[in-house]
Amino acid sequence: MLEVNNVTFSYSAHGEQDAPPALRDVQLHIDVGETVAIIGHNGSGKSTLAKLLAAILKPDSGSVLVDGLRTNAGGEDIWTIRQHVGIVFQNPDDQLVANTVIDDIAFGPENLGLPRFEIEERIQEAMALLDLQEFAQMAVSELSVGQKQRVAMHEGRLLMDGTPTDIFARADELREVGLDVPMITSLGKRLRTKGWAGLPEVILSTDQLKDTLHAS
Repeated sequence: MLEVNNVTFSYSAHGEQDAPPALRDVQLHIDVGETVAIIGHNGSGKSTLAKLLAAILKPDSGSVLVDGLRTNAGGEDIWTIRQHVGIVFQNPDDQLVANTVIDDIAFGPENLGLPRFEIEERIQEAMALLDLQEFAQMAVSELSVGQKQRVAMHEGRLLMDGTPTDIFARADELREVGLDVPMITSLGKRLRTKGWAGLPEVILSTDQLKDTLHAS
């Protein structure tokens, strides 16, 4: 469950002088299992809202709760939120840490200290979920931006500890690099068929109304 309660955020409070509020008194409630489209023109605050929900930014006032945890609480709550919430940035190079696709996907479960057989199982599940099997041994640097976006989708412990995840994706940007809305929607449907409960699976951020029709 995601809750945004009377949230205001301005970049002027974070070093950008004279910036008007990017968000003012925003209210949002998303129940378990919902797929939500956030629609707005460029500069309307879609990316800012996504970063607030992912605990990358903290609200100037109001509160953001992810599965009951406040994003401005700090400590272990922030770590838990960031395990559960994945955000796909326009530039995926900022999110990829290994040389090959399979090593990048293995990074999460290896750091959890899981048995080798379980690591292998989760890697294969993630590769199948994201249609990345044919790219397993490829260097990340050789992938297209769209393919890198797909690799980045395992972030937020998508499959790494069995927890659900949110996927924030700017649909207009992803379309430009070869990753379209049906791909995002298909991923959400696959997650739901696995019976994962908890957080909403997919949140699409777009300035194109037609994207919401594809995702419906």
